[in-house]
Amino acid sequence: MTPIAFPAPHPVVLTLRRIRRPRTLLRTARFGLQDYDRARDLKRILGLPEAPPPGLETFAALIALEAEQEARRTRAPSCPGAPWRAAQHVEILIALLAEARAIVALTSAEVRAESTQEPRQEPKREPEDPGMTPRFGLPKGSSATGSTRG
Repeated sequence: MTPIAFPAPHPVVLTLRRIRRPRTLLRTARFGLQDYDRARDLKRILGLPEAPPPGLETFAALIALEAEQEARRTRAPSCPGAPWRAAQHVEILIALLAEARAIVALTSAEVRAESTQEPRQEPKREPEDPGMTPRFGLPKGSSATGSTRG
């Protein structure tokens, strides 16, 4: 029996798999995906006037924000600094999951588009003149220096 070959996971998916967070936090984020509005929520989370286009830069910015939230969540309560806010952490995780889905969908759509295009055809070459050498296009018996054998 031949084993089934699955395509390699997208690098974004691999990045998300390395993130280890409490199950309740991730479940809440997955549940929140249904109400996520990218234009509204992403610009607020990133503090931008408009939501940036989907892509790895946006994903990287969200990864950095999520790492900050995780650092706040795991530090000792007696340490100074901004407090951890569960709602804010969940919002960032929701945006991170949604952005990852958008990137994977965009990438797979591009791959599908490339695979459905007609294969490129080689340009038609004119038949070679039997009196020309195939490599240089010079008349047979002449050389690149202009002299002929004789």
